[in-house]
Amino acid sequence: MRRFVFCALVFFAALLVPLGGVRGEIAETGKLVIARVDCGTDKTKCLKAGKKKKVSQVKQKNVPNPPVRVKGKRVSPQQNAPGLTPPSPKSGQPRLTAAQQEMLDRFNECLGYSSVENPVDAVKEFVFSEQQKLEDLPGWRAPLAAIYGSRSHHAYEVCFTRAYGLKGFRSLLEIKTETGQALLPIESPYVEIVEREIPPERRLARSWTRDYVIELADAMRQYFAEKYGTNVKIAPLEVNSMIRSFDDQAGLVRAGRSPADCRYRFLCSTHTTGSSLDIGFRQVSREQKAWLRKQLIEDQRTRKIYFIVEFDHYHVFVLPPEYIGEE
Repeated sequence: MRRFVFCALVFFAALLVPLGGVRGEIAETGKLVIARVDCGTDKTKCLKAGKKKKVSQVKQKNVPNPPVRVKGKRVSPQQNAPGLTPPSPKSGQPRLTAAQQEMLDRFNECLGYSSVENPVDAVKEFVFSEQQKLEDLPGWRAPLAAIYGSRSHHAYEVCFTRAYGLKGFRSLLEIKTETGQALLPIESPYVEIVEREIPPERRLARSWTRDYVIELADAMRQYFAEKYGTNVKIAPLEVNSMIRSFDDQAGLVRAGRSPADCRYRFLCSTHTTGSSLDIGFRQVSREQKAWLRKQLIEDQRTRKIYFIVEFDHYHVFVLPPEYIGEE
Protein backbone atom coordinates (compact mmCIF):
# COMPACT_ATOMS: atom_id res chain seq x y z
CA MET A 1 0.00 0.00 0.00
CA ARG A 2 2.82 2.35 0.91
CA ARG A 3 4.57 1.46 -2.37
CA PHE A 4 1.38 2.30 -4.31
CA VAL A 5 1.03 5.68 -2.62
CA PHE A 6 4.71 6.50 -3.24
CA CYS A 7 4.43 5.58 -6.91
CA ALA A 8 1.32 7.79 -7.30
CA LEU A 9 3.10 10.79 -5.78
CA VAL A 10 6.11 10.30 -8.07
CA PHE A 11 3.78 10.09 -11.10
CA PHE A 12 1.97 13.36 -10.30
CA ALA A 13 5.28 15.11 -9.51
CA ALA A 14 6.55 14.14 -12.95
CA LEU A 15 3.48 15.65 -14.57
CA LEU A 16 3.99 19.00 -12.76
CA VAL A 17 7.66 19.47 -13.80
CA PRO A 18 6.94 20.78 -17.38
CA LEU A 19 4.40 23.15 -15.89
CA GLY A 20 6.91 24.51 -13.45
CA GLY A 21 8.06 28.11 -13.50
CA VAL A 22 5.91 31.16 -13.63
CA ARG A 23 3.39 31.90 -16.37
CA GLY A 24 4.06 35.13 -18.30
CA GLU A 25 1.99 37.93 -16.78
CA ILE A 26 1.89 41.73 -16.94
CA ALA A 27 0.53 43.66 -14.00
CA GLU A 28 0.10 47.42 -14.36
CA THR A 29 0.82 49.52 -11.28
CA GLY A 30 0.34 53.23 -11.97
CA LYS A 31 2.82 54.23 -14.67
CA LEU A 32 5.04 51.15 -14.24
CA VAL A 33 4.63 47.53 -15.30
CA ILE A 34 6.00 44.50 -13.45
CA ALA A 35 6.81 41.74 -15.96
CA ARG A 36 7.05 38.04 -15.05
CA VAL A 37 8.39 35.47 -17.53
CA ASP A 38 8.56 31.67 -17.75
CA CYS A 39 11.78 30.37 -16.25
CA GLY A 40 11.66 26.83 -17.61
CA THR A 41 15.05 25.13 -17.37
CA ASP A 42 17.02 28.30 -18.19
CA LYS A 43 17.54 30.05 -14.85
CA THR A 44 19.02 33.17 -16.50
CA LYS A 45 15.51 34.15 -17.60
CA CYS A 46 14.41 34.14 -14.00
CA LEU A 47 16.84 36.95 -13.28
CA LYS A 48 14.52 39.21 -15.29
CA ALA A 49 11.49 38.22 -13.25
CA GLY A 50 10.13 41.01 -11.10
CA LYS A 51 12.07 43.76 -12.93
CA LYS A 52 10.15 46.95 -13.58
CA LYS A 53 9.54 48.14 -17.09
CA LYS A 54 8.03 51.39 -18.29
CA VAL A 55 4.62 51.33 -19.87
CA SER A 56 6.09 52.72 -23.09
CA GLN A 57 8.10 49.46 -23.44
CA VAL A 58 4.95 47.37 -23.34
CA LYS A 59 2.86 47.10 -26.49
CA GLN A 60 -0.38 48.92 -25.89
CA LYS A 61 -3.62 48.65 -27.85
CA ASN A 62 -4.96 51.73 -29.64
CA VAL A 63 -8.03 52.64 -27.62
CA PRO A 64 -10.12 55.54 -29.00
CA ASN A 65 -10.51 58.55 -26.74
CA PRO A 66 -13.73 58.14 -24.77
CA PRO A 67 -16.36 60.89 -24.67
CA VAL A 68 -15.94 63.46 -21.91
CA ARG A 69 -18.31 65.97 -20.36
CA VAL A 70 -17.94 69.71 -20.70
CA LYS A 71 -20.49 71.81 -18.82
CA GLY A 72 -22.73 68.77 -18.51
CA LYS A 73 -22.71 67.91 -22.22
CA ARG A 74 -21.03 64.87 -23.77
CA VAL A 75 -18.48 65.91 -26.35
CA SER A 76 -15.73 64.09 -28.17
CA PRO A 77 -12.10 65.21 -27.75
CA GLN A 78 -12.14 66.41 -31.36
CA GLN A 79 -14.58 69.21 -30.52
CA ASN A 80 -13.32 72.67 -29.63
CA ALA A 81 -14.14 72.45 -25.95
CA PRO A 82 -12.28 74.01 -23.00
CA GLY A 83 -9.28 71.94 -22.02
CA LEU A 84 -9.30 69.97 -25.26
CA THR A 85 -7.21 70.32 -28.37
CA PRO A 86 -8.86 72.86 -30.71
CA PRO A 87 -9.63 71.77 -34.25
CA SER A 88 -7.65 72.93 -37.23
CA PRO A 89 -8.64 76.33 -38.68
CA LYS A 90 -10.32 74.70 -41.65
CA SER A 91 -12.34 72.09 -39.76
CA GLY A 92 -13.15 74.43 -36.87
CA GLN A 93 -14.92 77.08 -38.95
CA PRO A 94 -18.56 76.57 -39.96
CA ARG A 95 -19.12 76.44 -43.67
CA LEU A 96 -20.78 79.56 -45.04
CA THR A 97 -23.72 79.36 -47.39
CA ALA A 98 -23.42 80.96 -50.83
CA ALA A 99 -25.54 83.89 -49.64
CA GLN A 100 -23.40 84.39 -46.52
CA GLN A 101 -20.20 84.21 -48.55
CA GLU A 102 -21.54 86.86 -50.92
CA MET A 103 -22.39 89.12 -47.98
CA LEU A 104 -18.94 88.56 -46.47
CA ASP A 105 -17.31 89.58 -49.75
CA ARG A 106 -19.44 92.74 -49.94
CA PHE A 107 -18.73 93.52 -46.29
CA ASN A 108 -14.96 93.18 -46.75
CA GLU A 109 -15.07 95.30 -49.90
CA CYS A 110 -16.95 98.06 -48.08
CA LEU A 111 -14.85 97.97 -44.92
CA GLY A 112 -11.72 98.14 -47.04
CA TYR A 113 -12.50 101.84 -47.58
CA SER A 114 -12.19 102.52 -43.86
CA SER A 115 -8.82 103.55 -42.49
CA VAL A 116 -7.43 104.97 -39.27
CA GLU A 117 -7.07 108.41 -40.85
CA ASN A 118 -10.46 108.26 -42.60
CA PRO A 119 -12.70 105.65 -40.93
CA VAL A 120 -16.09 106.83 -42.25
CA ASP A 121 -16.08 109.30 -45.15
CA ALA A 122 -14.76 106.95 -47.84
CA VAL A 123 -17.17 104.23 -46.69
CA LYS A 124 -20.13 106.62 -46.99
CA GLU A 125 -18.98 107.67 -50.44
CA PHE A 126 -18.74 104.05 -51.58
CA VAL A 127 -22.07 102.88 -50.13
CA PHE A 128 -24.16 105.79 -51.39
CA SER A 129 -22.54 105.67 -54.81
CA GLU A 130 -23.57 102.00 -55.01
CA GLN A 131 -27.09 103.00 -53.98
CA GLN A 132 -27.17 105.66 -56.68
CA LYS A 133 -26.20 103.08 -59.29
CA LEU A 134 -29.27 101.04 -58.34
CA GLU A 135 -31.55 104.04 -58.62
CA ASP A 136 -30.08 104.97 -62.01
CA LEU A 137 -30.79 101.59 -63.61
CA PRO A 138 -33.11 101.78 -66.64
CA GLY A 139 -36.81 101.13 -66.18
CA TRP A 140 -39.50 102.82 -64.16
CA ARG A 141 -39.28 100.19 -61.43
CA ALA A 142 -35.60 100.76 -60.73
CA PRO A 143 -36.00 103.48 -58.04
CA LEU A 144 -38.58 101.34 -56.24
CA ALA A 145 -36.46 98.17 -56.43
CA ALA A 146 -33.49 100.10 -55.06
CA ILE A 147 -35.15 100.50 -51.66
CA TYR A 148 -35.93 96.82 -51.18
CA GLY A 149 -33.53 94.65 -49.22
CA SER A 150 -30.61 92.82 -50.77
CA ARG A 151 -27.51 90.97 -49.64
CA SER A 152 -25.39 93.95 -50.60
CA HIS A 153 -27.55 96.34 -48.57
CA HIS A 154 -27.32 94.07 -45.52
CA ALA A 155 -23.53 93.85 -45.81
CA TYR A 156 -23.10 97.61 -46.34
CA GLU A 157 -25.33 98.46 -43.38
CA VAL A 158 -23.27 96.25 -41.07
CA CYS A 159 -20.16 97.80 -42.61
CA PHE A 160 -21.41 101.20 -41.48
CA THR A 161 -21.60 100.04 -37.85
CA ARG A 162 -17.99 98.79 -38.01
CA ALA A 163 -16.71 101.92 -39.75
CA TYR A 164 -18.39 104.17 -37.17
CA GLY A 165 -17.12 101.95 -34.35
CA LEU A 166 -20.61 101.28 -32.99
CA LYS A 167 -20.71 98.50 -30.45
CA GLY A 168 -23.60 96.07 -30.19
CA PHE A 169 -25.29 95.34 -26.86
CA ARG A 170 -24.91 91.68 -25.95
CA SER A 171 -27.41 91.40 -23.14
CA LEU A 172 -30.33 93.15 -21.48
CA LEU A 173 -28.02 93.99 -18.58
CA GLU A 174 -25.75 95.98 -20.91
CA ILE A 175 -28.80 97.81 -22.29
CA LYS A 176 -29.98 98.68 -18.78
CA THR A 177 -26.50 99.92 -17.86
CA GLU A 178 -26.52 102.38 -20.79
CA THR A 179 -30.13 103.53 -20.32
CA GLY A 180 -30.21 107.31 -19.87
CA GLN A 181 -26.66 107.63 -21.21
CA ALA A 182 -25.91 106.12 -24.62
CA LEU A 183 -29.52 104.92 -24.97
CA LEU A 184 -32.52 107.23 -24.64
CA PRO A 185 -36.32 106.92 -24.93
CA ILE A 186 -38.25 108.53 -27.78
CA GLU A 187 -40.73 111.00 -26.29
CA SER A 188 -43.06 112.74 -28.70
CA PRO A 189 -46.86 113.04 -28.96
CA TYR A 190 -46.52 112.30 -32.68
CA VAL A 191 -44.62 109.03 -32.24
CA GLU A 192 -46.36 105.82 -31.19
CA ILE A 193 -44.22 103.06 -29.70
CA VAL A 194 -46.06 99.80 -30.32
CA GLU A 195 -46.16 98.37 -26.80
CA ARG A 196 -47.27 94.87 -27.77
CA GLU A 197 -44.14 94.47 -29.92
CA ILE A 198 -41.49 96.28 -27.88
CA PRO A 199 -40.90 95.46 -24.19
CA PRO A 200 -40.48 98.51 -21.92
CA GLU A 201 -36.78 97.83 -21.33
CA ARG A 202 -36.09 97.97 -25.09
CA ARG A 203 -37.91 101.21 -25.97
CA LEU A 204 -34.60 102.96 -26.39
CA ALA A 205 -32.41 104.34 -29.16
CA ARG A 206 -29.20 106.25 -29.72
CA SER A 207 -29.46 110.05 -29.35
CA TRP A 208 -29.14 110.71 -33.10
CA THR A 209 -31.74 108.04 -33.88
CA ARG A 210 -34.13 109.50 -31.33
CA ASP A 211 -33.65 113.01 -32.75
CA TYR A 212 -34.22 111.85 -36.34
CA VAL A 213 -37.48 110.03 -35.51
CA ILE A 214 -38.87 112.99 -33.58
CA GLU A 215 -37.98 115.36 -36.43
CA LEU A 216 -39.55 113.00 -38.99
CA ALA A 217 -42.79 112.76 -37.00
CA ASP A 218 -42.92 116.55 -36.58
CA ALA A 219 -42.37 117.08 -40.30
CA MET A 220 -45.16 114.65 -41.20
CA ARG A 221 -47.54 116.27 -38.77
CA GLN A 222 -46.72 119.77 -40.05
CA TYR A 223 -47.13 118.77 -43.72
CA PHE A 224 -50.62 117.36 -43.29
CA ALA A 225 -51.68 120.11 -40.88
CA GLU A 226 -50.79 122.73 -43.48
CA LYS A 227 -52.58 120.78 -46.20
CA TYR A 228 -55.79 119.82 -44.36
CA GLY A 229 -55.85 122.00 -41.27
CA THR A 230 -54.90 121.33 -37.67
CA ASN A 231 -58.20 119.60 -36.90
CA VAL A 232 -57.61 116.75 -39.33
CA LYS A 233 -56.76 113.41 -37.73
CA ILE A 234 -53.22 112.34 -38.57
CA ALA A 235 -51.95 108.93 -37.47
CA PRO A 236 -48.73 109.17 -35.45
CA LEU A 237 -45.46 107.74 -36.68
CA GLU A 238 -45.51 104.05 -35.68
CA VAL A 239 -42.29 102.52 -34.32
CA ASN A 240 -42.59 98.75 -33.92
CA SER A 241 -38.99 97.69 -33.29
CA MET A 242 -36.06 99.36 -31.58
CA ILE A 243 -32.94 98.11 -29.83
CA ARG A 244 -32.28 94.39 -29.40
CA SER A 245 -29.58 92.53 -27.56
CA PHE A 246 -27.54 89.74 -29.13
CA ASP A 247 -29.73 87.32 -27.15
CA ASP A 248 -32.91 88.85 -28.61
CA GLN A 249 -31.47 88.62 -32.11
CA ALA A 250 -30.45 84.99 -31.61
CA GLY A 251 -34.06 84.15 -30.77
CA LEU A 252 -35.24 85.69 -34.06
CA VAL A 253 -32.59 83.78 -36.00
CA ARG A 254 -33.59 80.48 -34.39
CA ALA A 255 -37.24 81.17 -35.23
CA GLY A 256 -36.31 81.80 -38.86
CA ARG A 257 -37.47 85.42 -38.70
CA SER A 258 -34.11 87.03 -39.44
CA PRO A 259 -30.87 86.13 -41.26
CA ALA A 260 -28.88 88.67 -39.21
CA ASP A 261 -26.93 86.14 -37.13
CA CYS A 262 -24.71 87.84 -34.54
CA ARG A 263 -22.35 84.86 -34.40
CA TYR A 264 -20.92 86.38 -37.58
CA ARG A 265 -19.38 89.83 -37.45
CA PHE A 266 -20.51 90.69 -40.97
CA LEU A 267 -24.14 89.62 -40.42
CA CYS A 268 -25.15 90.93 -37.00
CA SER A 269 -28.27 93.11 -36.99
CA THR A 270 -27.74 96.84 -36.63
CA HIS A 271 -30.69 96.84 -34.20
CA THR A 272 -28.18 95.63 -31.59
CA THR A 273 -26.38 98.99 -31.80
CA GLY A 274 -29.48 101.08 -31.01
CA SER A 275 -28.99 103.04 -34.23
CA SER A 276 -31.74 101.23 -36.18
CA LEU A 277 -35.50 101.01 -35.81
CA ASP A 278 -38.54 99.90 -37.78
CA ILE A 279 -41.25 102.38 -38.82
CA GLY A 280 -44.56 100.68 -39.60
CA PHE A 281 -47.04 101.75 -42.27
CA ARG A 282 -49.96 99.46 -41.44
CA GLN A 283 -52.03 102.05 -39.62
CA VAL A 284 -51.38 105.08 -41.82
CA SER A 285 -53.35 106.27 -44.83
CA ARG A 286 -52.13 105.69 -48.36
CA GLU A 287 -51.23 109.38 -48.61
CA GLN A 288 -49.22 109.27 -45.39
CA LYS A 289 -47.42 106.16 -46.56
CA ALA A 290 -46.50 107.84 -49.86
CA TRP A 291 -45.23 110.94 -48.03
CA LEU A 292 -43.22 108.83 -45.63
CA ARG A 293 -41.54 106.85 -48.41
CA LYS A 294 -40.73 110.01 -50.36
CA GLN A 295 -39.20 111.63 -47.25
CA LEU A 296 -37.10 108.57 -46.43
CA ILE A 297 -35.75 108.45 -49.98
CA GLU A 298 -34.84 112.14 -49.77
CA ASP A 299 -33.13 111.66 -46.40
CA GLN A 300 -31.18 108.73 -47.80
CA ARG A 301 -29.98 110.81 -50.73
CA THR A 302 -28.76 113.47 -48.30
CA ARG A 303 -26.97 110.66 -46.39
CA LYS A 304 -28.85 110.98 -43.13
CA ILE A 305 -30.16 107.40 -43.18
CA TYR A 306 -29.79 104.07 -44.98
CA PHE A 307 -33.13 102.29 -45.26
CA ILE A 308 -35.08 99.49 -46.94
CA VAL A 309 -38.65 98.24 -47.16
CA GLU A 310 -39.35 95.09 -45.10
CA PHE A 311 -42.80 93.51 -45.18
CA ASP A 312 -45.06 96.06 -43.48
CA HIS A 313 -42.44 98.50 -42.23
CA TYR A 314 -39.37 100.52 -43.15
CA HIS A 315 -36.12 99.40 -41.59
CA VAL A 316 -34.11 102.58 -40.99
CA PHE A 317 -30.46 102.82 -39.96
CA VAL A 318 -29.70 106.38 -38.83
CA LEU A 319 -26.11 107.40 -39.46
CA PRO A 320 -24.28 108.91 -36.48
CA PRO A 321 -23.15 112.52 -36.95
CA GLU A 322 -19.50 111.52 -36.42
CA TYR A 323 -17.14 108.61 -35.73
CA ILE A 324 -18.08 106.95 -32.40
CA GLY A 325 -15.16 104.59 -31.83
CA GLU A 326 -16.77 102.30 -29.24
CA GLU A 327 -15.58 99.06 -30.83
